[in-house]
Amino acid sequence: MAEVWEARHDQLGSRAAIKFLLPEFTRNKDLQERFLNEGKRQALTTENLHKVDAWTARHRLAIAEWPIDPYDPFFNINRPQDLIEAERILSEPSPRCPR
Repeated sequence: MAEVWEARHDQLGSRAAIKFLLPEFTRNKDLQERFLNEGKRQALTTENLHKVDAWTARHRLAIAEWPIDPYDPFFNINRPQDLIEAERILSEPSPRCPR
């Protein structure tokens, strides 16, 4: 259902575990909720963290945002129709990457 990766902050050198919900499970709302609740439960019970701000202060969290316009940067090809969509996107000229 998920993968856990070890990560290291480039500037601070601190280690962290990052858990990703696998793409094939992202369309299932029940699994999404279970995935999020598992993380919340871990933070509340094991780490006794009750506020997001406390957790982010402790772990020096950085937030990164990617524009989804004109395309989602995390587009996955999981189904035949996704491949068709990817080919369509690649055939269009991109304002950010002129050919």
